[in-house]
Amino acid sequence: MAAELMKNAGLNAYAYRGGHDQSMEMATRFYACFGKYVGFAKLITAENSRNCPNALQYLSVIVNGVEPNVLIGAYRFPDDRF
Repeated sequence: MAAELMKNAGLNAYAYRGGHDQSMEMATRFYACFGKYVGFAKLITAENSRNCPNALQYLSVIVNGVEPNVLIGAYRFPDDRF
C-alpha cells in the first residue's frame, strides 16, 4: 500500500533496489508465499509454511492484513510464479 501511495506522489517504489538488493517485488513475493501456502487468516505452522523463506520466525502468527498487498503484487508483477 505504501508503494501505491509513493507512486501517486510521483516516486517509483516498485523499481527501488536497496543496499542488499531488497525490493518491493521481493517483499511482495515473501508475504504472498504465506497467503498461498498457509492461507489468509490462518496460523503459520512449520508444516504449512515449509515452502516460504524465513518461515521459522513467523511460526504461530496469523496471516492477516496482507490481502491487498498480494493483489497489488499480482497486478504489478504478473509474471511472478508465487
